[in-house]
Amino acid sequence: MGRYTPQTDPRVDEAIERQLRQAVQAIREAHPATEAVFLLGGFGRAEGSAIHRDGEVRALNDYDLLVISRDQTGRARLCELSKRLADAFGIDFVDIGLWSPEALAGLSPTIFNCDLRHGAQALFGRAELLDRIPPFTAQQLPPWESVQLLLNRMAGLLSGFALHGEPVHVEPVGPQYFRNQVVKALVACGDALIVQEGEYHHLYAARLALVCSWGRHGRLDWLGREAVARIAEAYGEKLAPGSADWSDDIGLMVESLPTLERVFLRCLSRYVNREVPNLDQAADAYLDMHRVGRLAQALAALRPVAGVPERHVVYTSLPLILFSLPLLHAANRACLVRKAYGVLRGVAKGEWGDDGAWDTLRRVGVQLWERHCHG
Repeated sequence: MGRYTPQTDPRVDEAIERQLRQAVQAIREAHPATEAVFLLGGFGRAEGSAIHRDGEVRALNDYDLLVISRDQTGRARLCELSKRLADAFGIDFVDIGLWSPEALAGLSPTIFNCDLRHGAQALFGRAELLDRIPPFTAQQLPPWESVQLLLNRMAGLLSGFALHGEPVHVEPVGPQYFRNQVVKALVACGDALIVQEGEYHHLYAARLALVCSWGRHGRLDWLGREAVARIAEAYGEKLAPGSADWSDDIGLMVESLPTLERVFLRCLSRYVNREVPNLDQAADAYLDMHRVGRLAQALAALRPVAGVPERHVVYTSLPLILFSLPLLHAANRACLVRKAYGVLRGVAKGEWGDDGAWDTLRRVGVQLWERHCHG
């Protein structure tokens, strides 16, 4: 295993390290008060994905960086820098967060914070700052973490393609980006279930072993053997790009959507503490969970999104949009589309021409997710 990936080829680590050194130097120039820079995500856990292409090593994961500084100004500069670095490295994203050292001790138990505590590397500065983070246990992660993870992965899928023509056909934004989103969605199905059972681990390899064990011992019989096998293959693909024999990524997405739906409904039911049997009722249950104030409760019958923060209105729309994909032959597709339009109408604020096209709905949903939910 290398420092950044499971691969033992030293050229992979060398290529990634060159880019990370460049990123750290650029961050320190843009934000001189930087006290530390941490590498998170797959590369931080030495489980990042990279491939050899045209004689060069190319990272497949995003780079997730966290800057620690008492100076909390300059976020706009770091945001602009993240875009320049992604372009320079030829990857989708270089995410750069900015936190104060004082914030670390007050962090709550989330997937992100657990991964930061246990699966991050110091690229510059005071590595001991991570010791300030409380030692969370897997049992402390709340049910919301599973739901939020799945909703974000649904948005990722929707961001990965557009629909064109009649009959409609899928046009991926970029083949590798789209494949990454499909793989991430399948991995999220496993992660969400693991979080719900209080057994989360920061390493992909440990989560893969757990899913396989559950599958062998019948704990995932409700999901089906093929679905469990697909989830396991997705973890394997994250650890070793190209290991899964998936020649048709679009077909894989359509095949995987029923698994994503079943896992989502199961996790949402745990979160709202009542059985949620279908996506139509899932939207209502989610809105009710996040509605604020007695007046809003009274107005809910006339205005379903009354009293719900815009972030959660957008989150409510994502399953409705994704599972009304015209490539699916669901009997309730038209109902889900109408509900998605109704939910988003109050927060879209002129984002669309309301041409009735599903792809317009997809585009608006993704834009609003980027604005209100992402990051």
